[in-house]
Amino acid sequence: MKILIKNALILTVNQQNEVLGNADIAIDNGCLQAIGKVSDNFEADKVLDATKQIVLPGLVNAHTHIPMALFRNYADDLPFWPWLLEKIKPAEDHLSAEHVCWGAKLGVLELIQSGVTCFSDMYFYMDEVANVVKESGIRACLSGVLLEVDDLGPTFMKEAIDFHDSWHGKADGRINAFFGPHSMYLCGPEYLRETTAEARKRKTGIHIHLAESRQEVADSNEKYGKSPVQHLADLGLFECLTAAAHCVHVSSEDIELLAKHKVNVINNPTSNMKLANGFAPVDALLKRGVNVALG
Repeated sequence: MKILIKNALILTVNQQNEVLGNADIAIDNGCLQAIGKVSDNFEADKVLDATKQIVLPGLVNAHTHIPMALFRNYADDLPFWPWLLEKIKPAEDHLSAEHVCWGAKLGVLELIQSGVTCFSDMYFYMDEVANVVKESGIRACLSGVLLEVDDLGPTFMKEAIDFHDSWHGKADGRINAFFGPHSMYLCGPEYLRETTAEARKRKTGIHIHLAESRQEVADSNEKYGKSPVQHLADLGLFECLTAAAHCVHVSSEDIELLAKHKVNVINNPTSNMKLANGFAPVDALLKRGVNVALG
């Protein structure tokens, strides 16, 4: 189908951040053909008048647990650790693939409604999320979660490997598959080394929570004698393309390491405020040249 969007205010978000007023967009079978001025020879099947409306590229939500839409308004007004270990994890222990499927459908519908056309997710039963992505037409970077708890580390690793090998590049190229070790406190050093090796073998990336809370940093210093960022750097995890969610409690030395290894930091302000984890030093990260995304 050929679609013509007319008379729009277009925020291009190109390198020059051009803004085009009273401009048109031509789309042919889902692909952009022209932006700004459209040839008179373009014969549209459908014309949309965007007068007094703004058109911009789709938004990206860079850190999600999309099926957790089902947990909305559950366990509110709790600090991070009781929220995670006393409320969320016990609830997640009872999740089924069907729960995740319906949670993913709800979450993806809300993303699309909000103008998000790509998201990066880490969760359980990731095949269900991938099927929703395939059905909906959205783009996604999906990470099978890895946890070293209750002797289930090998099971999670096999599932993450199988997920990557089954889904990477699928849905007409709209799905990328990463490895998703939850964090340095739920994955031991050898497990993280194994994760890094599997990701490097497949030339893919890693999505991990990092330096989200003060307690995580304190525990890391007590157990390993170093910050979580330094710990992951020393394990070689940053040799992979890395998306590090939160990075709230990072020192100037940590920021240097993140910049050196070109780690992509994902700022999650709503989550950080909800769980009283604080504010990420976004300005300092940006000034050092770290790529910062929103989740």
